Parts: sequence; structure tokens; C-alpha cells
Amino acid sequence: MHTEQNTALEVPEPRLGRRRRFSTAEKRKILGEADSSGETISSVGRRYGLSVSLLFRWKRQLDQEAAAARAGTSAVGKLRARLALLEQEIQSLKRDNGLLRETLERGGRAASIPTLLPADGLRPDGRA
Repeated sequence: MHTEQNTALEVPEPRLGRRRRFSTAEKRKILGEADSSGETISSVGRRYGLSVSLLFRWKRQLDQEAAAARAGTSAVGKLRARLALLEQEIQSLKRDNGLLRETLERGGRAASIPTLLPADGLRPDGRA
């Protein structure tokens, strides 16, 4: 047996009518013992007095959390890239609007030009 692993983590004994609570770090440590030592999840569960189904549930939850963290990071990056593109498009539309306004003013029809955006580029509701 691996006595070093047994002494590193103190798992409370089950008590009648009381649930034991485990932190995420404790769950990772218990599941890690099966991965690193080549033991089965069943033997690790017996050693700690935990059911195999509980250990597999922890494994599934930790895998889902890791996948969500990876997806969240890439989603933020995609949103930032999309925001940068939209800001560039806004600047391009502002330039085009200014050129169209100047062209119409030179044509003498400045009085009938509808104002698309005020000079500061903001609409009355404060958005660009």
C-alpha cells in the first residue's frame, strides 16, 4: 500500500445521519490517487469509505468544470475579437457618413439632409 498517500489526506469517518463534505481539492486528491498509482477507483473508494458511484460523479463534475473553464476562455477571446471588428466597422461607417454629408452639402442640398448622427457621433440615447 501507499502509506504516504493515506497520511496526506484525513477523511472523516462516516457518521450516522451526517454527510461528509469534501472540497474540490480533496476530491481531486482522492481521484488523483487512482490515476497516479494505477489503482482502481473501487479500491480508492473502499479505502476512504466512499461509494464508487460518488467517485465517478465527482470525476464527471470535475471534467465538466474543466471543459467549461476552457470554453469560457475561448468564448471571451472570440467576443473580444468580435467587439474589435464591430468597433472598426463603426469607425468606417462614421467616415462614410461624413463623406456623404460633405458631398451633399457641396451639392447645395444641405437643408434637406437628414441627420444620421450628430457631429459627436453619439445618438440621442447615448449609443454610438
